[in-house]
Amino acid sequence: MQDHCGQVADKYIEYELILVIIDVVRHRVQAYRHLLFNREPICLAKWDFVRNLCLAVIAVNLLLRIGVLRCLEIPNLDDRDLTFDILFILARTALLSMLEHVLIVLPVLLMAIARYQHLPLWQSLQSHRMRTVYLALALPELGKILAILLETWDKEPALMVLIGLVVSSVQVLALYAATADRTIWPAAAILTGIALQVALRSRIYTHDQMLALGYII
Repeated sequence: MQDHCGQVADKYIEYELILVIIDVVRHRVQAYRHLLFNREPICLAKWDFVRNLCLAVIAVNLLLRIGVLRCLEIPNLDDRDLTFDILFILARTALLSMLEHVLIVLPVLLMAIARYQHLPLWQSLQSHRMRTVYLALALPELGKILAILLETWDKEPALMVLIGLVVSSVQVLALYAATADRTIWPAAAILTGIALQVALRSRIYTHDQMLALGYII
């Protein structure tokens, strides 16, 4: 509550969650700030919540790659048991999903530690501000669930590109809301992470597979 006028400082306190999400999609920085600092359980997130969110993001990316790349559709030409092949593909895809998540998070955390923290590295990583920065990156990743749903009826790569761009832009604005940093550094850190992800995929996937994934999703 603002003392000088008696008005609520965060208007989204009185909004239903669905209305806040609509403004998030509309790229309202105030809506991101509300979710990160004033909306439970996100604003009170402990490390258990962060860990579960990280696992959820990896699971969404894993399901997306399985759905888009059809990597579990293995032709059984010699009637052998495919259990090992399926488990190997699942483990490999999960590991790649985890590595890609690390690549998008690491440049941002390093940027945040360098610019906003004046503590030893381990203490910085455990700080509330670093948790908020991670939430700003990870929560938009859950929006890729939409890509999984769309994959069931439309395989247009342009939709994947569009979803990837929306997720990335939401991450940038959420990071600006989390850090209150109006310089180019938050956007530069996320773009660096995206570049690292694309570089990794170019070493692993074919051009057609990268196109199916929309390159940056």
